[in-house]
Amino acid sequence: MNSSPWPKVEVLIEGYASQKEKDWYASPSTVLISDNGHKIIVDPGANKNQLLEALQSRDLKTEDIDIVFLTHYHLDHIFNLRLFPQATLCDGEALITDEKMSDCSGKIPGTSIQILSTPGHDNKHWSLLVKTEKGIIAIAGDVFWWQDQEEQEITLPLLLEKRDPFVQSESQSESQSESQSESQSESQSESQSESQSESQSELELRKSRQKLLDLADFIIPGHGKMFPVPN
Repeated sequence: MNSSPWPKVEVLIEGYASQKEKDWYASPSTVLISDNGHKIIVDPGANKNQLLEALQSRDLKTEDIDIVFLTHYHLDHIFNLRLFPQATLCDGEALITDEKMSDCSGKIPGTSIQILSTPGHDNKHWSLLVKTEKGIIAIAGDVFWWQDQEEQEITLPLLLEKRDPFVQSESQSESQSESQSESQSESQSESQSESQSESQSELELRKSRQKLLDLADFIIPGHGKMFPVPN
């Protein structure tokens, strides 16, 4: 039990992501927060065995987790929700217990944990700020993430400008799904609209990154190692 007056943040699983041919093998950074009597899992991920082992090593069962927070709804981040049927579910907009839904924008109820809207990687994406004894920790979801083979280059310019392939691939996917029967002028118009939408997503992602870099002392990325915010 956390006897400290400060919230405690533990990385249960360090997020990983690798692509082999057309398949992805990925599970995010899964984080345990202990605050004000609550046990909160952030992004339960997709690796069932690894998560259960991490909980067991801390003498915890899935039933001990009373809140699960989701940074966004990509499947690699949410698949293990099935392990916590008793938990209250929270994202950046609502908290749901059974059929009861309540507002939880701004803060996870009953805790000191701040919720921030951080779109870009996904339109509905949230991050958490936790004030701990060692400093402010941002649990960033996929605002920041790296593939396994990538080097984590921790400088402000590189952190802000790092390309997120999923921001582009979503727009490309939309482009590929356009009806082939549309006229050339209609296609050109839609292509321009998609380009603008993609640019808007990239702009939002950069703003979200800047927000977390401005507010946090340490950042836990969606996939990769926790890192100190550079000066």
